[in-house]
Amino acid sequence: MKLLRSVIGILLLLAISMGSARLAVPHNHDTLPFPPAEKRNPLVEGYLYVSGLVDGAWGNYEAARGYFARIREINPSSLLGYTPVSRTYVAQGHLNQALYWMSEALKVDPQDFESGAWMLILYDCLEDYEAAEYWSEWLKYRITNQPMPMAVQASHYYLAGNFELALQFSNLALKLNLPARRDSNAIFMRIKRDEALGSGDPEPGIRLFEERFPELFLPQPQITADNIAQATDLALLLKIAGRSTQSRRLLEKVLLAYDLPFLTSAPYGVGLVPVKAEALAVLGENQQALSELRRIIDAGWRIHWRWKTDLNPNFNGIRQSGEFQKMIAELEADMARQRTRSREVTLRGELSLPP
Repeated sequence: MKLLRSVIGILLLLAISMGSARLAVPHNHDTLPFPPAEKRNPLVEGYLYVSGLVDGAWGNYEAARGYFARIREINPSSLLGYTPVSRTYVAQGHLNQALYWMSEALKVDPQDFESGAWMLILYDCLEDYEAAEYWSEWLKYRITNQPMPMAVQASHYYLAGNFELALQFSNLALKLNLPARRDSNAIFMRIKRDEALGSGDPEPGIRLFEERFPELFLPQPQITADNIAQATDLALLLKIAGRSTQSRRLLEKVLLAYDLPFLTSAPYGVGLVPVKAEALAVLGENQQALSELRRIIDAGWRIHWRWKTDLNPNFNGIRQSGEFQKMIAELEADMARQRTRSREVTLRGELSLPP
């Protein structure tokens, strides 16, 4: 399975790097040219999975879900037919739908801790903290040193107002030098950034960023999808420390990188969607920041919304703006509607809490 995932990752990168070049797979999923004898060949699943990811990166979510549906048809026990479907709904802001499909994934593999971590993320975003706490407790007994679930726990405690416990998770993960897994490192480093802000001395935070991301301190900072969120958070520390030139140079690079094709594409880049608005706000380009935030909200961005906006010091410069407060109110109202729908599904027995 690890080899298959590695091959899939390479194929996806090659497909996306080709820009408009698409995998030559017909969109009529019922006529895919796979003879019955090959239906359970893992390479067929990989082919469908990569095709779905490419369509997802292009924003063709219905087409992507068609490929994942074929995976479920040929191998109902494969998580590749479930978890990516959830992420396509995340990209569109339909978190209650994403919750349903992640729950379906857990029916296939009830011990899959990453699916459980996503349940916690989604309930936190829906602000259903009672259900979120069930999944937090579930994760406690299933993770020790896995970066993504640890990061999810850290952000959960941050949202719940327990900063000390969030900091403990971050300190442990950084001490263990855990590899980055999706947004995990960005979460750990943001919590450490906020610790430095809370102390009133940004320098220890800056030194930690320099130790972990030396490429951000080069005369020409090197920005990638793996460090763009951290670069934006670092820029705020640099600005507060009086190193405005260095902060501006870093943010200008962030804005250039953000516009590269597919950097924030679904299914895996959706957590980076707000970075441009954050960078503009730190730069003091307040109206541009508000316009960008409006754009992404209207386009469906919802994941980690409270963490990324209302609780994010990067937006301090526009926090009192009526436009900003209106957008926060819209997000709150949307989450309330989606939370109601997810509870209705739970009452019907279609969504279950952890065993």
